[in-house]
Amino acid sequence: MDRGPGGPPARLPSLPPEFVEALGDRYRLLKLIGAGGMATVYLADDLKHGRRVAVKVLRSEVASAIGPERFLREINIVANLSHPNILPLHDSGEASGLLYFVMPYVEGPNLRRVLEERHRMPLVEAVRIVSEVADALEYAHAQGIVHRDVKPENILLQAGHAVVSDFGIARGAIDSASASVTGDHVVVGTPRYMSPEQRLGVEPLDGRTDVYSLGCVFYEMLTGVPVVTGPSPVRAAIPDHRPLRGLGLRAGAAHRLERAIDDALAPSPSERTPSPAVFAQAIRVPARRWRLTVAVGLAAIVAGGAIVYKLRPSGPELDPERVVVRSFVNQTGDASLDNIGIVAAHWLIEGLQEAPRLKVVPFDRSFALEEFIEKQLLTHRPGRLVSSLPASVGAGTVVSGWYAREGDTLVVYAQVQDQIRGRTLGELEPARGPLGRPLDALSSLRGRLLSLLALTFDDRSLGTVVGVPARPPAYAAYLESVEGTRAYVENDFATALQHFRRASRGDSTFATPLVMESIILSNLGRFAEADSVIKSIFRRQVVLSPYQRDWIEYRRKLMAGDHPGALVAIRRAAAAAPGSKASYNLGVEALQNGRVAEALAALDSLHPDEPPMLGFVSYWDLRGTAHHLLENFAAELKDGDAARESYPTRLFALLPTVRALAALGRTAELDSSVSTAERLPPDPTGYTAGRLLQEAALELLAHGRPDDARRYFARSLSWTMLRRGRDSGSAEERYATAEVLAALGRPIEAAAILDTLLRPPGGGSPAAYLGLRGVIGARGGNEALADSMVRRLEAMPRRYSFGEPTFWLAKIAAARDGRETAVALLRKAFEEGMVYDLWLHRDPELESLRPLAGFQALLRPKG
Repeated sequence: MDRGPGGPPARLPSLPPEFVEALGDRYRLLKLIGAGGMATVYLADDLKHGRRVAVKVLRSEVASAIGPERFLREINIVANLSHPNILPLHDSGEASGLLYFVMPYVEGPNLRRVLEERHRMPLVEAVRIVSEVADALEYAHAQGIVHRDVKPENILLQAGHAVVSDFGIARGAIDSASASVTGDHVVVGTPRYMSPEQRLGVEPLDGRTDVYSLGCVFYEMLTGVPVVTGPSPVRAAIPDHRPLRGLGLRAGAAHRLERAIDDALAPSPSERTPSPAVFAQAIRVPARRWRLTVAVGLAAIVAGGAIVYKLRPSGPELDPERVVVRSFVNQTGDASLDNIGIVAAHWLIEGLQEAPRLKVVPFDRSFALEEFIEKQLLTHRPGRLVSSLPASVGAGTVVSGWYAREGDTLVVYAQVQDQIRGRTLGELEPARGPLGRPLDALSSLRGRLLSLLALTFDDRSLGTVVGVPARPPAYAAYLESVEGTRAYVENDFATALQHFRRASRGDSTFATPLVMESIILSNLGRFAEADSVIKSIFRRQVVLSPYQRDWIEYRRKLMAGDHPGALVAIRRAAAAAPGSKASYNLGVEALQNGRVAEALAALDSLHPDEPPMLGFVSYWDLRGTAHHLLENFAAELKDGDAARESYPTRLFALLPTVRALAALGRTAELDSSVSTAERLPPDPTGYTAGRLLQEAALELLAHGRPDDARRYFARSLSWTMLRRGRDSGSAEERYATAEVLAALGRPIEAAAILDTLLRPPGGGSPAAYLGLRGVIGARGGNEALADSMVRRLEAMPRRYSFGEPTFWLAKIAAARDGRETAVALLRKAFEEGMVYDLWLHRDPELESLRPLAGFQALLRPKG
């Protein structure tokens, strides 16, 4: 067959001599090496580059159906594929009416030949090869190219690695040719590996047809038996007796692989594994659900086009000592046992947080992110960036697992992965326990997990807790805690409180619900109750993780009015769990200590559209407040734009915009913004358009625009009067009306409202009611009334008052022209727990203090 240079063309009976001659100056065709329904393949010498190549020539009826212009246009798209696991395209063209393309000649065998020789392949090798094929397909799908003919013959093995061939006729060329070609009995694809929709001629096909074919190939590699064994191309179901279990695999691993194959071979594309990357991940690592698995460069192909999901590049750098635990996968087939997977993650996290060196992602953070990522993947929006769970939290070590049922026994499997190097650190021996007492198995597993991590990182630092897990709580209490966490993540504090209380009643030594109960109560302003719960934690001698201890210390310091101490504690919690709710609380506490730059840095570490900030409009209010205190009103306006884009129907989202426009004196834009506010529905926080107008007025007054401020105070009052009248509404709403009336110079009307709120005289009135009434009395020369309010304020208990009575004493002193006394009282209010905030620069009662150096020192941010 070979000839020397310049000799006559080789005789190839299956090709016209003129075609062979036309290619003769570039390629010397040597022999036929393959044939299929669409083309024949010839070994050739590339005369220009001195290398062996494969020349693929389309059958004449296929070439006629496609047409040369369409073929060359489509083949140019394929020529741009550049991936280490895709056989590249060297050349293409038309000669003597035939269409051809040229590829490298791979001397290694294809997968079909390997399977014929070895019957089946070891799991590790099969997974590696299929993963490489999946990577190639994922890349092609992201370019809009579907292969359509994934089969062992098209998977070449070059130096042990998979190379996918035959992309050359895989895309639009077949789309246009298939109708006429199939009429001439040319099969598009290979029936044994075709998806149901491909066999039925459904168009357009998407990447899920390749997923089906890849699932068929993987099953055949493991078992040596094709999924479809008969002459019919109709899919044969995987046998009921689960043949993978006879391959020397553990039951859990076999079940996981069977599930992955079943998902890939689902008859309906909508029920099938959505992409090759997800299938590859499913056969490598158990996942909570395939929808939650996000690989680097994940491309989800949906009907009619490619939708690409990319790993968010802006997440924290992966830290090998930061550990995230995924919810475990329920493989029992019993949906009533789903909660065990969440309990498993929670229980393991509780134990790992005891380890001094490890930085464990808190459960509420990881759980919320899992839910968030799942929702992202279920909403198909082109080009959206989606983070994986480890990337979102910067975790270089991932703990995942699954659980199965053997009679009345629960069997739990777990493994640890090194996310940075892409390797498995170890698989734990299965833990077993009674199905009715899942924590028996989980407690054993937790000790083993600590041992594995001890060996991985530092056995000296972890050895003190290995094998000494805390007492497992009652399972019913754990389930209540899980439900409480769900409600807490959704900011439904009332429901969360009920669940956590039931959990702590069910097991008095269980730390988590008590910690969460104290946090929720203090969030709701019920400080005495929160303090009581904290004391009960120590009274009951429950075991706390370092992270929990930092949270508790933070809350204890807050309730003692010790903001510097609270800042130290929440810094430790945020350092242990960056990107968690602790980071937001660090932002709050830093700002309230006057450390505004630190507050912004903490907020910058959070993503506003991801848990725990997802749905949390207060994030933007806090950012805007920090920028406002730094007089960076342009940045505050940007915060306002972002807030309104994320929460277009939330009145509360207008706060940063309104404050910044008022400070800048841009009253026309301010008028437009508040007009928008007046048309919005009531805010879930209870915040009203009247309060927003009042906020604008205070900022206008603070920034030297008293006439505009008066107009906005009047507008706020009109809004309130039209909707509820002066004397109706809650006590808080009526007090706000009194504030506006006082600002408008209508003290008699303001005093009338306050006198109503202060009845009966001996009642436990809030400091603000007493204080404002005292300020009005002092300004009007009613010294006796002012003295009465001062005495009542001085008599108020200071525990849980956080400096507010002293703050109002300072205002009354300022109204009486005792400016130095007022500044001294303000310092004392800070010592008692008053927080640094917007009130300092805009409170009308403190306006007379502005020239004093002592007051200016209080105004300045720290650090």
